[in-house]
Amino acid sequence: MPNSTDTRSASFASRLREKLRSHRPTTKTTLQIGLPTVLLLLIAPITSDVTLFKIGLLLLFAVAAVGLHVLVNWAGELSLAHAGMVGLPALVVAKLSSDHNLSPLELAPIGILIGFALGAVVAATARRVSGLYVTIVTLAAGLAIDRFFFTKPWLVGTGNLKLTAPRLAGLEFGSIQAIYPIIVVVFIGSVFATRRLLDSKLGRALLTVRSDPTIAQAQGINVPAYRAAAYMFAGALAGLAGGFMPLWAQRVTPDSFPLELSFTYLAVVVVAGRGSINGVLGAALLIEGFRQFLSGTSFIAAYLGPVALIVTLTRFPGGLNQFGRMIGGQLAGVVGRFRPGRSPGDAEG
Repeated sequence: MPNSTDTRSASFASRLREKLRSHRPTTKTTLQIGLPTVLLLLIAPITSDVTLFKIGLLLLFAVAAVGLHVLVNWAGELSLAHAGMVGLPALVVAKLSSDHNLSPLELAPIGILIGFALGAVVAATARRVSGLYVTIVTLAAGLAIDRFFFTKPWLVGTGNLKLTAPRLAGLEFGSIQAIYPIIVVVFIGSVFATRRLLDSKLGRALLTVRSDPTIAQAQGINVPAYRAAAYMFAGALAGLAGGFMPLWAQRVTPDSFPLELSFTYLAVVVVAGRGSINGVLGAALLIEGFRQFLSGTSFIAAYLGPVALIVTLTRFPGGLNQFGRMIGGQLAGVVGRFRPGRSPGDAEG
């Protein structure tokens, strides 16, 4: 008769092997991380510093937008304080670097902590209201950051903070070409971590909370806690983007984070629609990318976001994700008609 200790040990070893196997990188995961990373890194040697700088700004914008995407399209919440959640960490990192001769690269993690804390504060105030009042409360939070913190000399100095040269572990990053791979890693890491989050139990719980809070509560889901977690996650990614903004731009001012920027972030996630992160990346490229790279058409860029928002709400309520699923379904149908083994008559029918 087998020893009970041996049986438990074998069972534990079997579960451990299954867990390790489930976390083993698949070909799909490798492609999702490796291909975008290689493509983004290959851009650097063939573009000018000006273009590369704009690409870096777009990548950091996308990092913050991904966090808001989780909050709005997965948790069903709302925030109009997102520009402040990016801007305050950026200004704190810049001020510490400027005053204490510290590398902004070493200070960047502080941005995540500040953004996380701001998310917790906004969550604590928003949980007491619902519907339209959530919009008003989060807008008030954004106004408070903009009108209070962004006007204080002890934070913004004379209004234009010049940073210490970036360095880490004795290595100096003296050019935009040297800093760019760091921004790519931040972007890819944020996207990958968010994908894993949304594929986890937490992501499924957020969808349940969004769909029907009553059912979620009946299933044992702590609805207020999950909503607060969504705000804090959005704040952490906003703080991550803000924390690396001084490293990339080298100079930051409160004017870089106007209150109107919160509406741009919101337009991006609404145009993206519920579902995959691909939608929010596409919407960021469409709205913010257009503004960054086609600055000569400022009139069009100013109205692209509102027009895209109106079209989305009236024609495609599910946003780019809905449109992508529709096109994907049509393509799958076309390919299916002509797959091997079907007769011409089947293809026509």
